[in-house]
Order: sequence, then C-alpha cells, then structure tokens
Amino acid sequence: AEKPRGADVAGAERVARQAAMAGRPVMLDFEFPELPAWKAARQMLDAGAIGALRHVGVSWMVETYATRMRLKNWKTSATEGGGAIGNLACHAFHYLEWFCGSLASLSAQLSGLPGEAEPSESTAAIAGTFVSGASFNLSV
Repeated sequence: AEKPRGADVAGAERVARQAAMAGRPVMLDFEFPELPAWKAARQMLDAGAIGALRHVGVSWMVETYATRMRLKNWKTSATEGGGAIGNLACHAFHYLEWFCGSLASLSAQLSGLPGEAEPSESTAAIAGTFVSGASFNLSV
C-alpha cells in the first residue's frame, strides 16, 4: 500500500481489518534495507566490524514539491497521516530499527515553515534511544 495507511490509528486498524477479511496481506513499501550498500553496512554492524554502536545521527533534508509550493495535502498534514513524521520520518524509523534494533524512547519537536498562516508539520527534530542503550538524533 502507499502511504498513508491511515490518518490515525483507527483508520490504519480499519485497513488492517479489511485486509484480514479479504485474506490479503497489507504493508507499506520501505525499500532502503533492500539496497546492497545498506545490506553491507548492516553486515558490518552485525559483525562488530566498526565497534559497538553508540550513537546514530540522521539528517534528512528533503524538500518535496508539496512543501516548496506550500500545498496543503496529506504530505504536509499530520492530521491526514502525513507531515514530517508520516511522510518522511517513518522511513527513518523503519531503517533505524532495522539497523540498530528496537526503539526504547524518543522525543520530538515538530514545527512548520516560517510565515505559514495555518500550521503544518514540515520539520521534525527527534532524539531517542534504542533498547541497546545507543542513542540517536534524527532531523527531517
């Protein structure tokens, strides 16, 4: 399925129920872990080739057409299942857990673009820890 799977938990659960009733799987396509370079990096991490993981920093500075043109749609609206978290950071959460293990905690500061009359969620500054104790920072 394409994003958003649902604008909120209730919407996502409806999609999952419909898929179960139809006897079909439903999933979002997160492709980064399928890249050969990412697989090689994961093997290095798993083998301890670069030492113990202590901290990960991700800076994902992407300007979508919707953001640049200040369009109001799901990609810029958290209430419609998008915004910085639902449109972009969800990919980072997926690959961070794939690389580093389950998340233990996180905190986020969300903001929109300067000068917007209506607030949006265009920027996210996120910090947290993994179950292993390693920490991370994610800027989107």
